[in-house]
Amino acid sequence: MGHPVWVPLKKNQFFDDAPGELSNFAQVTISRDRALKVTLVKRSNRAAPVTTGKDIGLDWGLNSMFASDLGDQLGRQFYPWLRKVDAQLTKINVELQRRGIKPKTNARYRKFNQRIREYVRNEVGRILNRLVKRYGIKSITLETLDLRNGHLSRRMNRILTRAARAAVKEKLKSMSETQGIEIHEVNPAHTSRECSGCGFVSNHNRKGPHFVCGFCNKRLNADTNGSRTISLRRSQGLQYPYASRQTVLQRLDPRFEARWGLKPGDAEKLRLAKERRPVTVGLTSLWSIRGLETKLH
Repeated sequence: MGHPVWVPLKKNQFFDDAPGELSNFAQVTISRDRALKVTLVKRSNRAAPVTTGKDIGLDWGLNSMFASDLGDQLGRQFYPWLRKVDAQLTKINVELQRRGIKPKTNARYRKFNQRIREYVRNEVGRILNRLVKRYGIKSITLETLDLRNGHLSRRMNRILTRAARAAVKEKLKSMSETQGIEIHEVNPAHTSRECSGCGFVSNHNRKGPHFVCGFCNKRLNADTNGSRTISLRRSQGLQYPYASRQTVLQRLDPRFEARWGLKPGDAEKLRLAKERRPVTVGLTSLWSIRGLETKLH
C-alpha cells in the first residue's frame, strides 16, 4: 500500500498534437469485457475566435467522408474500408444467429464494434486536422449529419451513425474550444436537391454521384454541390434550424421564384414537369427559362 503503480499506455499522436497541458488525473473505465482503459486528460483555456482564414462548408459524402465547398473529397478510403468490415460483420452476425447468441452479449462482436468506432474517430480527427492545416480555417458550416449509406448493411449503418456523430461532435467541440474555429449548423432538408447555382429544388437534380440542375443545367459533383448549398444557407442567413422539410421548401421556393422573376407556384410546376416539353410558367416557357439561366451562368 502507498506505492505507485506504473501503467504502460499506448502512444496517441492526435492526443500528443492537441494543444493544452497534461492534467494530473486520468479517466479510468472498465468495459463489459472487464478490460481496463486509462485515458489521459489535457486542460487548456478556451481559444479566442479566429478572425482570419476561410469559411468552409462541409457535407457528409456518399463516396468520401467529407466534401468541401472548395471541391475537396476527403477520406476516399473511408467507405471502401467500411464495406470490407461490413462483410466481416455480417458473417459474424450470421454465425451468432445460427448459434442462438445475441450479438451484444458476445465479446468478439463487441470488440469488432469497438474497432469500427475507433477507426471512425481516428479518421474524423485526421481529416479535419488535415483540412485546418491546408486552408487555415475561420469557421466550418455543416448540416445535421445523415450518415446512412446505401452500400452498407442496416446494422453497419446504425453503428456508423452512432460512432460518426459522436466522433464529429467531439472533434468539432475540441476545434472550437482549443483553436477558436466557429462551428455552424444548418437544416439538412433538401440540401442534396437544391442547386447551389440557381436555388432550384428538385428530386431529379441529383443523379447518384452527379448533380445536374433541371433549371440552369449546372453540373458538378453531388457532394460538392451539397457542401456549397450548406455554405450558402449560412452566409445568406437561411439556416432554418428547427423548420420541417415542408416548411424549408415553402421558404426556398419563393426565394427562387423572386430571384428569376417567376410567379408564385412556378417552382412547383417545374418540379412536376415529367417530360422535356415546354411548360407554361407565367409568360415564359421552361425552355426559355433554361436558356436564360444558361446565359446568366
